[in-house]
Amino acid sequence: MNFDIDGLDELQDNLKQLAEKGVKEINKGLNRINNGPEASGKSAVPEKCPYCGATLSTNSEEPVIKCEYCGAQFDNSSSKSIVDSVFDFVEKQQQVTLQEREIRLKEMAAKAEKKREKRKKKNRAFFFLLLIMIFAILYIYLVIMGGSVSL
Repeated sequence: MNFDIDGLDELQDNLKQLAEKGVKEINKGLNRINNGPEASGKSAVPEKCPYCGATLSTNSEEPVIKCEYCGAQFDNSSSKSIVDSVFDFVEKQQQVTLQEREIRLKEMAAKAEKKREKRKKKNRAFFFLLLIMIFAILYIYLVIMGGSVSL
């Protein structure tokens, strides 16, 4: 798609900055995870949610533990580490962000199309007004003045 809309570059810059910030935050989180008590491999589910800090209720019978506050989900099996859970959460957030971006781009395309249609209508109105003026001048010249100019 090709847009001539103000703000598209700004939107792309904001998304780029958001992605860079997300990568930095992921790296910080991975360093904490790799150096923290969760690195020992005892449990795939942390005691506190790494996203909002809420205490998680670890029920060993449930296959998935869900944070009651932010909705983050953690696999309660020993085969999946907290790092995998974090990456799953980040992947879901990226999908949501991409969907929101697609919606925004569609809205911007619709807005650009409306502007083009409005511009076309204005041009048509100007053209018809110009034609009316030309016919009025011809009418005055031919009918009222008799079609000739005397000097």
